[in-house]
Amino acid sequence: MVHRFLFLITKKDFISNFGAIVFLLHPSQIESVGWISELKNLISTTFLFLAFIQYYFFIKEEKQKKYFLSLLFFVFACLCKSSVVILPLLFLVLDFFVLENIRFKFILNKIPFFLISILFGLINYFSITFLP
Repeated sequence: MVHRFLFLITKKDFISNFGAIVFLLHPSQIESVGWISELKNLISTTFLFLAFIQYYFFIKEEKQKKYFLSLLFFVFACLCKSSVVILPLLFLVLDFFVLENIRFKFILNKIPFFLISILFGLINYFSITFLP
């Protein structure tokens, strides 16, 4: 999925291959494969990239189905691991580089993503703070 996402953005095979190899061989990824308790990293990253890819297709095609799939994959990623709550900010960066002119309509489309991020951020904060 890393390769697919990089290829969608850059349209260059070398860059997408290199990025996928670096992602694959990075030491933090090896740890996730070796331990069963780190499975949440793999699952959350999978859903994160699925949300990225669906959102990219939504930007290009403006089909609501792609938008809702991206939102669904984002919720799944948040359920796996709370560190993916930065995804709406990454969507803004993606809009800036892909669209090159950010329209107000695409900023409004981020509101549900930001609300989900805030919700899962608060759930994570209160679970760490108040639960033993």
